[in-house]
Amino acid sequence: MALLLAGGAPGLAWAQVVTENAGTVSPETPLWQNRFEYLKTEHLTDLRVVESFFWAPNEVMDFGLAVPVHHRDVEFAGLEDTLEGVGDASLRWKYSVWKEDDIMASTRFSALAGVKFPTGRWHEDDSGVETPRKLQLGTGGWDVYGGPLFTYIQDHHRFAAELIGRYAFERDDFRLQPSLQVGLAYWYRITPARIETAGEDTEVRGVIELTSVFYGESEVNGRGFGDDGNITWLSPGVQVYPSFWVLFEASVQIPVIESIEDARGDRKFGALLSIKFLF
Repeated sequence: MALLLAGGAPGLAWAQVVTENAGTVSPETPLWQNRFEYLKTEHLTDLRVVESFFWAPNEVMDFGLAVPVHHRDVEFAGLEDTLEGVGDASLRWKYSVWKEDDIMASTRFSALAGVKFPTGRWHEDDSGVETPRKLQLGTGGWDVYGGPLFTYIQDHHRFAAELIGRYAFERDDFRLQPSLQVGLAYWYRITPARIETAGEDTEVRGVIELTSVFYGESEVNGRGFGDDGNITWLSPGVQVYPSFWVLFEASVQIPVIESIEDARGDRKFGALLSIKFLF
């Protein structure tokens, strides 16, 4: 029987669907991810594909680049429009502060930092009426974000937590609201009952995640926009890892608490499908 350290299996390093985890990519296996996301709100229907690439120069840090492409239908206050194109790209860095790996067990603490670039169009209009900034493909401004990450693995079980703050810089007298995201995740490996060699048997896991985002106010000409509040999502999901090199993940996002009023309107639901390739 081969002894398997938790840090040696890609499925263990990349276990949550929504919540960022404290594991880093192996320098021996960069990761490419295709992520298909769907969001339905009162005034917005958004389908986007996010292409991401993750690379690690060593065992304690990695870098990730993500570029989204949107197809977005907008219906707001008589405005009807379809927007298509690249959204705001982001670059992030993760550093492993401390970890302890054992046989099918691991405890990890990491730090995350990133920047979002204003690459998406943000001056779209319909017959001279400008689309609200929150409905545009891009925000028009730079964002910085970061915070601590925690992950604990024990054989079939895994727990993870994130605390990520985000701050947006002003552009043309508009500053998007700051936010603080708190994420909790738990997964359970359904099959196989025992892992002897990574990638030898198809792994199936159930995942449940709770993500709560606390928003401050956006500002226009230095004045609050009145769009502060909280949105909390419950995300049940499943992961299927048929091999060491290919990983599939799917999840549904259900809003359970919403106290924010903005141009997007009431959040209905979201869904995502991820395909990850290690090479």
